[in-house]
Amino acid sequence: MMEWAGNWRRWFRCPESCFWLRVYFCREMLSGSNFNSARLTITIESEHDFDASA
Repeated sequence: MMEWAGNWRRWFRCPESCFWLRVYFCREMLSGSNFNSARLTITIESEHDFDASA
């Protein structure tokens, strides 16, 4: 849980990431997934972005 919270704060430092964060979260919620699934998607996507830009 704490690790996910750290990823959330780190990812929010990028302006463009805020937009994609909302896109992924809304997409998961609209698809009928639960909150945990949405958080997992956000974490996976954010980690991928940081690996590519490192």
